[in-house]
Order: sequence, then C-alpha cells, then structure tokens
Amino acid sequence: MPAPIRDLDHLLEILRAAPQEKNSHAQIEYAALHGLPVTHGEIDVTSLPTFGGAEPSDLNAVWSWDAHRVLGGAGWDDLTIVDRLDEVAGD
Repeated sequence: MPAPIRDLDHLLEILRAAPQEKNSHAQIEYAALHGLPVTHGEIDVTSLPTFGGAEPSDLNAVWSWDAHRVLGGAGWDDLTIVDRLDEVAGD
C-alpha cells in the first residue's frame, strides 16, 4: 500500500519526479507506488487529492489545493504552488 500523500508540497514533489512519458508502464507503476490516480495509462491530474479548504471558484489550470494555496500550471513543466490571494490577483 502506498504511503499517503502528506500535503500539497509533497504532492508537487511526487509529480515533479514522475516519469514524463505518458501511457508508459513506468508512469503507471510510479502512480501506483505513490497513490496517484491513473486514467488511460497516465497520471490523471484532474483527479489529484486535495488537502482542505474550499474548492477554488476558478479551476482553470488548478489541479489541487489546500486551505491557503493552489497547485496549478498548464503542464508538467510549469507546475507550481501559489497562495490563493496571488491566484486571485493574477486573474
């Protein structure tokens, strides 16, 4: 059984270390090892765990959140964690 993902920072660390080749055996095994959801042979970023707080009103490019921050980005290469206030200010 995989160890639970502790928080948003831990999730980002796990995602950054994931094999980037989609639909690969390596990515599916990595996802299973770390308790990440898989759809169509790749990590499903639309079903990542969340860590408390209300769902953000705008989920465009937001993949996970906690009470004070969001994890987002357009793709694997630009995943980042920002404060919710920064996210609102950036709209």
